[in-house]
Formats: sequence, structure tokens, C-alpha cells
Amino acid sequence: MNTFDLSILHFFNSFVGRSPVFDSWAVFIVLDPLLDGGVLIAMFWWAWGRYGRNPSEQREILMFGLVDTFFAVAVARVLAATLPFRERPMRVPSLHWQFPHGIDQQLLIHWSSFPSDHATLGFCLVAILWQVSKPLGSIAALQVFFAIGLARIYCGIHYPTDFLAGAALGIGIACLAKSTYLRLKVARPATRWLDKHPSSFYLVLFLWTFEMAEMFDSVRSFFHIVGITEILKTMLHFRTTLLLHGVQGIHAYSAQILGGMFSPTFANAFTSITRCR
Repeated sequence: MNTFDLSILHFFNSFVGRSPVFDSWAVFIVLDPLLDGGVLIAMFWWAWGRYGRNPSEQREILMFGLVDTFFAVAVARVLAATLPFRERPMRVPSLHWQFPHGIDQQLLIHWSSFPSDHATLGFCLVAILWQVSKPLGSIAALQVFFAIGLARIYCGIHYPTDFLAGAALGIGIACLAKSTYLRLKVARPATRWLDKHPSSFYLVLFLWTFEMAEMFDSVRSFFHIVGITEILKTMLHFRTTLLLHGVQGIHAYSAQILGGMFSPTFANAFTSITRCR
């Protein structure tokens, strides 16, 4: 474990147990969807009420952000499934972790911690809101930093580098909204839908933002129940293994060819041909 993660984790964990009330609040923030993602989605709805009712670049950015955040979470989950498994700090024996009062010690067991998909979604939406309104984006950044970042580090759910990697991933993907071509590709069909069928549009918009507020937990639970998660993991592992074997095969074949070129037999044959000429 790197010194950066270790020093921050030890610093936060040194406060655990000093105040059961503070511990309970930290656990509550981590587990409660309202404080975790609901406040962030409320900011999105505020922005939509101000900028989303009339055609504007801000509305296009907000519409693009709805798709962008889901894509960001999907990328984060693919990375978590394909990168080497990273155990949660709370379950690393060498850390001798002190559990806050009320935390479930089996929380997110068998789920790799890197990168943080909560930080990915949170900062992706923060960057979208920042492009619409800088003051609103600043408030959203503070909410994500404290409610999603520090609370999860304090409870031992994530390493600081998990959070930083997720934040960088989310912000990077949110920057795709800067592309006018991509933004219009998403916004134009959604705008036509809103103009022709506003009732169904807002029905889906409500359900979509509800899932965003709970960090798509219902969708992930559904995938897990029907076995889609395991299927995707198997497919990703198969493709990674196939790619690795392909690279190894090319390397071995290239080495065989190069080795043959510099062998005595090849040299003698090449000398004979040149003499005939």
C-alpha cells in the first residue's frame, strides 16, 4: 500500500470511536440515498428548472449529462471488474481497522474498491453542473467531496486514491459535453421527445434521476439477480485472456522468425543465393 493512502487512512481512523454520535452520522451519510445522491440530483433538477425548459446550450449539456453519467458508471464498473482486485480498507488485516459504530462489516464484500463508482458518478454530474452554472457546480463539488468522499474514507469503504481516480474519470468523461457534435447527437432526439411527448419524457426523466440518486443500485441489483453481472465479468475475462494470448502468440512467432533469420542455416542459404547472382 502506498504512503499517501496509508497516512490518510490512519489519520481518519484515529478519530473513530471517539464519538459514537459522529460515527453514526458518518455511517448514516454513507448509507442514506438522500444525503448520498439525493441532494446532488436536487441540484440537477434546480438547474433543469432554470435552464431546461427552453432551448439553450445549457439544456443540451444537461440532457447529455443524463447519458454521460451512466456511461461513466459503466466504465468505472468495467475497470473494477477487469483491473486487479482491491480489497476495501476495512477488511485489510494489516490496517487493524477500527469500525465506526453502526457500519456493516460485510458491506460491499467481494466488490473491488478501485475506482470509486460513487466518485465517478458524483464528479461527472458535478462537472456537468459546472458547465451550466459555476456557483451551482461549486456547491455540488463540496457536497460530493464531503458526503461521498470523506465519509467513505472515514468508514473504510474506499482508499483516497479510489476516490481521486473516480473523480478524474468522472470529470474526464463529463468533458465530452464540450464536443458540440456529441452533445447534439444526444440532445436532439431528447429534445424532439420532450416537444412531442412531454408527459412520457418527464416520467422517464424522473425514474432516471431516481436511479442516479441511488447510484443505480436497483439496476445493479437486478443485473446481479439475473446473473448478467457474472456473464459480463466472464466475457471481459475471456476477451482479456484472448488478447493476452494473442499478444504472446505474436511475440513468440516474431521471436521464432527473427531467430531463424540469424541462424547459421539461414546465413548459409543467403550466402548461396547471393553467389548465384
